[in-house]
Amino acid sequence: MIACRLHAVNLEEPAKFDAEQELLASRNERSFRREGISLKETSWPSKTRCNARMERRFRTLQSVERLLDILEAVSANGDAIGISECSKATGLNKSTVYRMLATLERRGYMQKDVHTDRYQATSRWQNLGLSDLAPGDLLERAHERLVALRDATRETVHLAVYQGNGVAKYVDRVESTLPVRSSSLIGSCVPATSTSTGKVLLAHQSQEEIGHVCAILKAYTKLSITSAAALRDELAKIRKSGFAVNRGEYRAEVCGVAVGIHDARGSVIAAVGLCIPRFRFAKGALERQVKQLRATASLIEADFGHSAGRRARQGDSA
Repeated sequence: MIACRLHAVNLEEPAKFDAEQELLASRNERSFRREGISLKETSWPSKTRCNARMERRFRTLQSVERLLDILEAVSANGDAIGISECSKATGLNKSTVYRMLATLERRGYMQKDVHTDRYQATSRWQNLGLSDLAPGDLLERAHERLVALRDATRETVHLAVYQGNGVAKYVDRVESTLPVRSSSLIGSCVPATSTSTGKVLLAHQSQEEIGHVCAILKAYTKLSITSAAALRDELAKIRKSGFAVNRGEYRAEVCGVAVGIHDARGSVIAAVGLCIPRFRFAKGALERQVKQLRATASLIEADFGHSAGRRARQGDSA
């Protein structure tokens, strides 16, 4: 019996790997010759075959990186994304993006709109604890909850997500039926420092992101927060209480109150808020409104199986 020395591939040091493989190959070659066995009869891997294995492993890792780039682009986009848009965001060519998205669609992780050719993540990511990748599904399933909240409060209801750089985006809206109401457009971007939904979202960003936003504060009304220290204090209070209030900080005659919507990991992935004209914004109604918002947020979370995470969190008292 011949004892052949085997060697693990060191992907981080290919030059060292080559030298060690040549040394081992020569040692094994001498062993084979002593036994009178031809090298052609063996399946000992040559240097060329080993290098080919290394290249295949590197290509596999590259495919994983490309897939992650695409998933990050989908998550950052906050809505359905097209092939050209995804290609631009990731730096990958369109054919690669198409193949990746088509594969995800075939496996049920992406859904393609046949009218727009845009892709959005499905709720199947929820099974992997990645439901924040599925804003399109969130919108569809949350809308009826927003309508019910509007009917109960008679005020305009917003659903918002954080876009980065101190900006929140309204991804859904159900408008008040009252004659005097606050009006906004779906897709509108608003400052996270001066709106109730924006402040809830900003409060749960990284300290690095909060620090960046503190450095670019801007006044929209005389009530806008323009001090970094004051903003940090406000965000700390929001994290403790679980809700945020806008007292006319973005538009002087418009106020609001909002709470966060959490994913299965307890992270805030969206915010639901009431947008209320100043003359109807009564301090005495705040506690009731917060309870109504929390009930709505809990229903949305329950739709995604996240209610247990909310019950485990603190800071649910107004």
